[in-house]
Formats: sequence, C-alpha cells, structure tokens
Amino acid sequence: MCQAEDGRGDYGVTGVQTCALPIYLGIGYGYQRQEFDGLGIDINTSRERFYEAVEVIKKAWTEERLTYHGKFTDVEDLWVLPKPLQQPHPPLFQAVSTSPASIDFAAKNQIQVIAGGPTDILGQAPQVIQAWRDKMDEYGHPHKHLDPPMSKGIYVAPTQEEAERDAEELQNFSSRILNSQGNNGAIGMPTDKDGNVPPGYEHWANRQNDRDRRDDPGHAGLPPLVGTPEVVAERLKATQAAGINHVFGNFGFPGLPHEKVLRSIEMFAKEVMPEFQGAPVA
Repeated sequence: MCQAEDGRGDYGVTGVQTCALPIYLGIGYGYQRQEFDGLGIDINTSRERFYEAVEVIKKAWTEERLTYHGKFTDVEDLWVLPKPLQQPHPPLFQAVSTSPASIDFAAKNQIQVIAGGPTDILGQAPQVIQAWRDKMDEYGHPHKHLDPPMSKGIYVAPTQEEAERDAEELQNFSSRILNSQGNNGAIGMPTDKDGNVPPGYEHWANRQNDRDRRDDPGHAGLPPLVGTPEVVAERLKATQAAGINHVFGNFGFPGLPHEKVLRSIEMFAKEVMPEFQGAPVA
C-alpha cells in the first residue's frame, strides 16, 4: 500500500497505482517445479505463460478495456481499474541469471534486467548487464539512460567474524533446503525426480554449483556484501566500481533469526547508507 502526501489513494495486488509514488514491477519465469506442481500448473508451459502474461499485463495497464484471447488467458471487454499514473505503464524489471533467452526476451521487450549470479552460463552481474545492453543495441532500443540493478544478499553484523559465521551457516542451510527432495524432485530445481529438464531450463544443469560458490570472491569477482558496516561499505564501492550502481538488497535469509535481520537492516541504514549519500544504492 502507498499513501500520497495529500492522503489520496493506494494500490493493491494488481500493481496499479493511485498515488504519486512511483512503482516498479519485478517479473520472472519461476523455476521451482514444486511451486508449479502445488498450483497445478505444468512447468513445461512456464515460458509460454510468462510471455503471454507480460503481454496481458501491459494491455491491462494501457488499454481502456482488456480483450485478450490467448492460450492461457481468455477475457473479453474487461475493465481493469484503476490505471497506473506512470505512462505508458510502470517500469518492468526481469530477473535473469542463467538463460540467454531471458536476456533476449527482456531486451526485445525493452525490459530492464535484474542481474543475479554469478553463473557459468552468463557470468558475473556486470557481464549479464552488458549482454543485455548488446541485445538492446541489436533490437535498436536506446539504453544509455538505463542503469539495471543487481540483486544480492546483504548481511551486516557488529564483527566480521560473526557476519561470516552466520553467512556460512545460512548458505549451508539454504543449500540443504534447496537440495531437499519434494514429491517430484529437489525443491530448488526445475528438474523432476528422474532428472528430466523442462523446456527453457536447460541452463540449470550447473545451477547448484553456481549457488555453492556465488559468494566466493575468487569466482564471482564481486565480493559478498557480508561483514561489518565498514566492510560492506567498501565492498559496495567495489561493486560500484565494477559498473553496478543499483543493488536490490536481500536482507532476509531462511534460518536467520528475525532480530538479526532487523539489526542488519538498522546497521545498514545508519552506518552504510550515509557513505552513499546522493549515490544510487538501494
């Protein structure tokens, strides 16, 4: 929910906007087979569904009434209200990490990317963003004025020892959870229990190896944003020097006590952010 200074309006789950604050919509294919199974959706159709959904969302935002007859969406003369204030519509940001096809779709549709990684397929975040810029050039879309972000975990603690110890425990916990077997395969993977890979997820073969070393400075090139406020600030500056000016920080981690999450956020706000006054770090 958001509230304008004059007290008018808000926006709900549809993502449409009735107050003066800008909104941004993050989108992605999804990749965990168990989530698709739980919703009764065939993961083999995920890419088709995603492409169609993006088109439907844009039409719902920009056309007075929505009529759409697709493979997965079938509506006739539907009012979608309220409409967003941002024109032609709120900016879209697409999460990409493993698939060149994701970069191609984002560039073709003039959608900014949110770089994850690192991955063996696409490389480090700066390389992912450069690949997107190259594709934008291919499609003839201007992009010099755009500055795509990187998504990365941030954890701030009073001492470096505590920060690294907690981060290692969290990484181990996360890997165990994602490797745990669900009803039809590993929870954190698109493959089924027999190892079958759905269309569009071919590049996930080495994804767990990427996860296991994603915060290894020697591999990633970008240091993990884990440590004391001083260390995290310096590492953010190194990230900035590598060409990443916007960071979508993930402060909550599975298994991290809530009080430590709040402490990390508070320390980041009070002791790290002042180092970047006027700089585009979020």
